[in-house]
Amino acid sequence: MVSKGIIGKTENDYDKLGRMLCQLRKDGRVPWAWIIDNTRGLSVPNTFYSVGHALKTIHHVYRRDPWEDQDETCYVMCEKDAIAGILSQETRPYCVPVAVVRGYSSITFLHEIAVQIEESGKPAHVFYFGDHDPSGENIEEVAERSLREFGPKAEIHFHRLGVTKEQIGEYDLPTRPTKKTDGRIKNFKGERSVEVDALPMDVLRGLTRNGIETQLDSDMYALTMKRERRERQELADLLEQYEATDEGDESEDDDDDDADLT
Repeated sequence: MVSKGIIGKTENDYDKLGRMLCQLRKDGRVPWAWIIDNTRGLSVPNTFYSVGHALKTIHHVYRRDPWEDQDETCYVMCEKDAIAGILSQETRPYCVPVAVVRGYSSITFLHEIAVQIEESGKPAHVFYFGDHDPSGENIEEVAERSLREFGPKAEIHFHRLGVTKEQIGEYDLPTRPTKKTDGRIKNFKGERSVEVDALPMDVLRGLTRNGIETQLDSDMYALTMKRERRERQELADLLEQYEATDEGDESEDDDDDDADLT
Protein backbone atom coordinates (compact mmCIF):
# COMPACT_ATOMS: atom_id res chain seq x y z
CA MET A 1 0.00 0.00 0.00
CA VAL A 2 2.94 2.31 0.67
CA SER A 3 4.52 1.47 -2.70
CA LYS A 4 1.20 2.27 -4.44
CA GLY A 5 0.85 5.59 -2.60
CA ILE A 6 -2.34 4.54 -0.82
CA ILE A 7 -0.94 5.31 2.64
CA GLY A 8 2.03 7.33 3.79
CA LYS A 9 5.20 5.97 5.35
CA THR A 10 4.39 7.24 8.84
CA GLU A 11 3.73 5.64 12.21
CA ASN A 12 0.32 7.34 12.28
CA ASP A 13 -0.72 5.73 8.98
CA TYR A 14 0.57 2.35 10.17
CA ASP A 15 -1.43 2.61 13.39
CA LYS A 16 -4.59 3.50 11.46
CA LEU A 17 -4.09 0.60 9.07
CA GLY A 18 -3.56 -1.79 11.99
CA ARG A 19 -6.80 -0.70 13.67
CA MET A 20 -8.71 -0.99 10.38
CA LEU A 21 -7.41 -4.50 9.72
CA CYS A 22 -8.37 -5.60 13.23
CA GLN A 23 -11.93 -4.39 12.72
CA LEU A 24 -12.21 -5.81 9.18
CA ARG A 25 -11.20 -9.24 10.45
CA LYS A 26 -13.62 -9.08 13.37
CA ASP A 27 -16.38 -8.13 10.92
CA GLY A 28 -15.50 -11.09 8.69
CA ARG A 29 -14.62 -8.90 5.69
CA VAL A 30 -10.93 -9.89 5.72
CA PRO A 31 -10.06 -13.56 6.36
CA TRP A 32 -7.97 -14.11 9.47
CA ALA A 33 -5.54 -16.26 7.44
CA TRP A 34 -4.60 -13.25 5.29
CA ILE A 35 -2.68 -11.62 8.16
CA ILE A 36 0.13 -13.52 9.87
CA ASP A 37 2.21 -12.86 12.98
CA ASN A 38 5.53 -14.68 12.86
CA THR A 39 6.73 -13.16 16.14
CA ARG A 40 4.41 -15.30 18.28
CA GLY A 41 3.37 -18.92 18.17
CA LEU A 42 2.34 -22.03 20.07
CA SER A 43 4.92 -24.69 20.84
CA VAL A 44 3.13 -28.02 20.44
CA PRO A 45 4.65 -31.44 19.59
CA ASN A 46 3.43 -33.08 16.40
CA THR A 47 0.83 -35.72 17.14
CA PHE A 48 -1.31 -38.06 15.03
CA TYR A 49 -4.55 -39.90 15.69
CA SER A 50 -3.42 -43.01 13.78
CA VAL A 51 -0.57 -44.51 11.76
CA GLY A 52 -2.63 -43.84 8.64
CA HIS A 53 -2.89 -40.17 9.57
CA ALA A 54 0.89 -40.02 10.07
CA LEU A 55 1.51 -41.56 6.65
CA LYS A 56 -0.91 -39.10 5.04
CA THR A 57 0.92 -36.20 6.69
CA ILE A 58 4.33 -37.44 5.57
CA HIS A 59 3.06 -37.91 2.03
CA HIS A 60 1.64 -34.39 2.04
CA VAL A 61 4.77 -32.62 3.33
CA TYR A 62 7.50 -34.78 1.82
CA ARG A 63 10.19 -32.81 0.01
CA ARG A 64 13.60 -33.83 -1.23
CA ASP A 65 16.29 -31.21 -0.58
CA PRO A 66 17.11 -29.86 -4.06
CA TRP A 67 20.41 -28.41 -2.82
CA GLU A 68 21.81 -31.77 -1.77
CA ASP A 69 22.92 -32.41 -5.36
CA GLN A 70 23.88 -28.80 -6.12
CA ASP A 71 27.43 -27.45 -6.02
CA GLU A 72 26.31 -24.33 -4.12
CA THR A 73 23.61 -23.32 -1.67
CA CYS A 74 21.43 -20.23 -1.12
CA TYR A 75 19.94 -18.23 1.75
CA VAL A 76 17.60 -15.25 1.71
CA MET A 77 17.97 -12.73 4.52
CA CYS A 78 15.71 -9.75 5.16
CA GLU A 79 15.67 -6.96 7.69
CA LYS A 80 11.92 -7.06 8.29
CA ASP A 81 9.34 -9.73 8.96
CA ALA A 82 6.86 -7.69 6.91
CA ILE A 83 8.28 -8.96 3.60
CA ALA A 84 9.26 -12.48 4.67
CA GLY A 85 5.92 -13.88 3.56
CA ILE A 86 6.34 -12.32 0.12
CA LEU A 87 9.87 -13.66 -0.31
CA SER A 88 8.81 -17.11 0.92
CA GLN A 89 6.49 -17.49 -2.05
CA GLU A 90 9.62 -17.76 -4.20
CA THR A 91 11.95 -19.52 -1.76
CA ARG A 92 9.50 -22.28 -0.82
CA PRO A 93 9.54 -24.14 -4.18
CA TYR A 94 13.35 -24.28 -4.02
CA CYS A 95 13.57 -25.04 -0.27
CA VAL A 96 15.72 -21.95 0.34
CA PRO A 97 15.83 -20.76 3.99
CA VAL A 98 14.54 -17.28 4.79
CA ALA A 99 16.25 -15.58 7.73
CA VAL A 100 14.52 -12.53 9.25
CA VAL A 101 17.09 -10.52 11.19
CA ARG A 102 14.51 -8.01 12.55
CA GLY A 103 17.00 -5.16 12.81
CA TYR A 104 20.22 -6.04 14.60
CA SER A 105 19.96 -9.80 14.93
CA SER A 106 21.18 -11.85 17.89
CA ILE A 107 24.63 -13.37 17.53
CA THR A 108 23.08 -16.74 18.42
CA PHE A 109 20.88 -16.63 15.32
CA LEU A 110 23.70 -15.52 13.02
CA HIS A 111 26.04 -18.10 14.55
CA GLU A 112 23.57 -20.90 13.77
CA ILE A 113 23.36 -19.81 10.13
CA ALA A 114 27.14 -19.50 9.81
CA VAL A 115 27.73 -22.97 11.27
CA GLN A 116 25.12 -24.45 8.94
CA ILE A 117 26.81 -22.85 5.93
CA GLU A 118 30.24 -24.01 7.03
CA GLU A 119 29.08 -27.58 7.69
CA SER A 120 27.53 -27.80 4.22
CA GLY A 121 31.00 -27.49 2.73
CA LYS A 122 29.56 -25.57 -0.22
CA PRO A 123 29.80 -21.93 -1.31
CA ALA A 124 26.77 -20.04 -0.02
CA HIS A 125 25.03 -17.12 -1.67
CA VAL A 126 23.16 -14.88 0.79
CA PHE A 127 20.61 -12.58 -0.84
CA TYR A 128 19.84 -9.62 1.40
CA PHE A 129 16.86 -7.23 1.52
CA GLY A 130 17.02 -4.20 3.80
CA ASP A 131 16.20 -0.51 4.18
CA HIS A 132 18.15 2.15 2.29
CA ASP A 133 19.08 4.27 5.29
CA PRO A 134 22.06 4.57 7.67
CA SER A 135 20.88 1.86 10.07
CA GLY A 136 19.70 -0.42 7.27
CA GLU A 137 23.09 -0.43 5.59
CA ASN A 138 24.86 -0.94 8.91
CA ILE A 139 22.58 -3.87 9.80
CA GLU A 140 23.60 -5.52 6.53
CA GLU A 141 27.30 -4.92 7.27
CA VAL A 142 26.98 -6.37 10.76
CA ALA A 143 25.11 -9.44 9.49
CA GLU A 144 27.70 -10.14 6.79
CA ARG A 145 30.63 -9.54 9.13
CA SER A 146 29.13 -11.84 11.77
CA LEU A 147 28.52 -14.67 9.30
CA ARG A 148 32.13 -14.50 8.15
CA GLU A 149 33.39 -14.34 11.74
CA PHE A 150 31.33 -17.31 12.94
CA GLY A 151 31.99 -19.36 9.79
CA PRO A 152 35.66 -18.64 9.04
CA LYS A 153 36.03 -21.69 6.79
CA ALA A 154 32.86 -20.99 4.82
CA GLU A 155 32.81 -19.44 1.37
CA ILE A 156 30.11 -16.77 1.59
CA HIS A 157 28.95 -14.49 -1.22
CA PHE A 158 26.76 -11.64 0.07
CA HIS A 159 24.40 -9.93 -2.41
CA ARG A 160 22.17 -6.94 -1.61
CA LEU A 161 19.08 -7.31 -3.80
CA GLY A 162 17.10 -4.43 -2.34
CA VAL A 163 16.72 -1.64 -1.62
CA THR A 164 19.49 -0.27 -3.82
CA LYS A 165 20.08 3.34 -4.76
CA GLU A 166 19.28 2.53 -8.40
CA GLN A 167 15.92 0.97 -7.51
CA ILE A 168 14.69 4.19 -5.89
CA GLY A 169 14.58 5.99 -9.23
CA GLU A 170 13.75 2.93 -11.33
CA TYR A 171 10.55 2.18 -9.40
CA ASP A 172 9.85 5.72 -8.18
CA LEU A 173 9.87 4.54 -4.56
CA PRO A 174 8.43 6.75 -1.81
CA THR A 175 11.19 8.32 0.25
CA ARG A 176 11.48 10.07 3.60
CA PRO A 177 14.09 12.43 5.02
CA THR A 178 16.99 10.60 6.59
CA LYS A 179 16.90 10.88 10.37
CA LYS A 180 19.49 13.41 11.47
CA THR A 181 19.63 11.73 14.88
CA ASP A 182 20.93 8.48 13.40
CA GLY A 183 24.53 8.20 14.55
CA ARG A 184 25.50 6.37 11.35
CA ILE A 185 24.38 9.16 9.01
CA LYS A 186 27.97 10.33 8.34
CA ASN A 187 28.69 7.10 6.42
CA PHE A 188 25.42 7.14 4.50
CA LYS A 189 25.47 8.21 0.86
CA GLY A 190 22.14 9.83 0.11
CA GLU A 191 19.78 12.50 1.40
CA ARG A 192 16.58 10.43 1.33
CA SER A 193 15.83 7.07 2.90
CA VAL A 194 13.62 4.24 1.60
CA GLU A 195 12.28 1.23 3.47
CA VAL A 196 12.47 -2.19 1.87
CA ASP A 197 8.73 -2.81 2.07
CA ALA A 198 8.24 0.11 -0.34
CA LEU A 199 9.41 -2.16 -3.17
CA PRO A 200 6.42 -3.56 -5.13
CA MET A 201 5.57 -7.16 -4.30
CA ASP A 202 6.20 -8.43 -7.83
CA VAL A 203 9.64 -6.80 -7.80
CA LEU A 204 10.55 -8.41 -4.47
CA ARG A 205 9.45 -11.80 -5.77
CA GLY A 206 11.23 -11.37 -9.09
CA LEU A 207 14.50 -10.36 -7.46
CA THR A 208 14.33 -13.35 -5.14
CA ARG A 209 13.47 -15.84 -7.88
CA ASN A 210 16.17 -14.55 -10.24
CA GLY A 211 18.79 -14.59 -7.51
CA ILE A 212 18.07 -18.22 -6.64
CA GLU A 213 17.78 -19.45 -10.22
CA THR A 214 21.07 -17.78 -11.14
CA GLN A 215 22.88 -20.12 -8.73
CA LEU A 216 20.78 -23.19 -9.50
CA ASP A 217 21.82 -25.97 -11.88
CA SER A 218 18.46 -26.33 -13.62
CA ASP A 219 19.21 -29.76 -15.13
CA MET A 220 20.21 -31.20 -11.75
CA TYR A 221 17.17 -29.56 -10.14
CA ALA A 222 14.89 -31.23 -12.70
CA LEU A 223 16.42 -34.64 -11.89
CA THR A 224 15.97 -34.06 -8.15
CA MET A 225 12.33 -33.12 -8.65
CA LYS A 226 11.78 -36.22 -10.77
CA ARG A 227 13.19 -38.32 -7.94
CA GLU A 228 10.98 -36.49 -5.47
CA ARG A 229 7.85 -37.30 -7.50
CA ARG A 230 8.86 -40.97 -7.63
CA GLU A 231 9.39 -41.10 -3.89
CA ARG A 232 6.11 -39.32 -3.21
CA GLN A 233 4.40 -42.00 -5.30
CA GLU A 234 6.13 -44.68 -3.22
CA LEU A 235 4.68 -43.04 -0.11
CA ALA A 236 1.24 -42.94 -1.75
CA ASP A 237 1.48 -46.66 -2.56
CA LEU A 238 2.56 -47.43 0.98
CA LEU A 239 -0.36 -45.42 2.34
CA GLU A 240 -2.79 -47.24 0.03
CA GLN A 241 -1.46 -50.63 1.16
CA TYR A 242 -1.73 -49.65 4.80
CA GLU A 243 -5.29 -48.39 4.43
CA ALA A 244 -6.34 -51.60 2.68
CA THR A 245 -4.82 -53.73 5.46
CA ASP A 246 -6.14 -51.46 8.16
CA GLU A 247 -9.70 -51.72 6.84
CA GLY A 248 -9.43 -55.51 6.92
CA ASP A 249 -8.16 -55.45 10.49
CA GLU A 250 -11.01 -53.15 11.51
CA SER A 251 -13.56 -55.57 9.99
CA GLU A 252 -12.06 -58.46 11.97
CA ASP A 253 -12.14 -56.37 15.14
CA ASP A 254 -15.81 -55.58 14.51
CA ASP A 255 -16.56 -59.31 14.10
CA ASP A 256 -14.80 -60.06 17.38
CA ASP A 257 -16.81 -57.35 19.11
CA ASP A 258 -20.06 -58.83 17.74
CA ALA A 259 -19.04 -62.29 18.94
CA ASP A 260 -18.38 -60.92 22.43
CA LEU A 261 -21.81 -59.31 22.48
CA THR A 262 -23.44 -62.61 21.44
